[in-house]
Amino acid sequence: MQESVACCLITFLLAANAGCAGARAAGSDEHSDMTGLPDNPTADSAAAQSSGAEALASKTLSEHLSRPVEEIEVVSVTPIDWPDSSLGCPRPDRQYMQVITPGHVAVLRHGGATYHVHMAGGRAFVCERTPGEAAGEKQPVPKLALPLEHLQTLARADLARQLGVPVEQVSLAGTQPAVWRDANLGCPQAGESYETAPTKGYVLGLSYRGRLYRYHTDRFRLIPCPPFARE
Repeated sequence: MQESVACCLITFLLAANAGCAGARAAGSDEHSDMTGLPDNPTADSAAAQSSGAEALASKTLSEHLSRPVEEIEVVSVTPIDWPDSSLGCPRPDRQYMQVITPGHVAVLRHGGATYHVHMAGGRAFVCERTPGEAAGEKQPVPKLALPLEHLQTLARADLARQLGVPVEQVSLAGTQPAVWRDANLGCPQAGESYETAPTKGYVLGLSYRGRLYRYHTDRFRLIPCPPFARE
């Protein structure tokens, strides 16, 4: 089974590289690694996003408490990559997309009490912990299987964000079905343990300026493989 997956991946990569050969032959000095890629959004852009998140958090808590926004004290606003669309505050009666969702978490005070507002993509809400969470118990996040077309769109958006480029410059190079021997999706993380069972999914190939990037998915999770290097 592993040999079958390897053959699919090799065929897929050869086809994608052949499509990019013309660009490299024209004198491009690009490589398959991430050296020299555009930086993330500028400090001015990040500051503007933080300011907007602060205003949104204050407004959200003000409406939640039915108190004037002037009474809200903002303690901190921190950028965060939420591991799924629950934005770090799952409810047992809902299902969530298992994709990285960039956003912010804000800590605010009012009347001696501290509140947390979770935000991403224009969504904002006060995250009120359940008794189990307050006691330190980890709450399960119900999973939601996503259509392949939606996963392709999410992968393009995530790669564009990681590279700091417009999503229109990222194209889909191809999609291949795969079966991995366990739940690590062929891209194990150090210190993580995985269920040992065949896991079906897809390898998504994305292209940006002649470079090929891969995302692995089992329709519940979507991960870059290999992972992006962190500064």
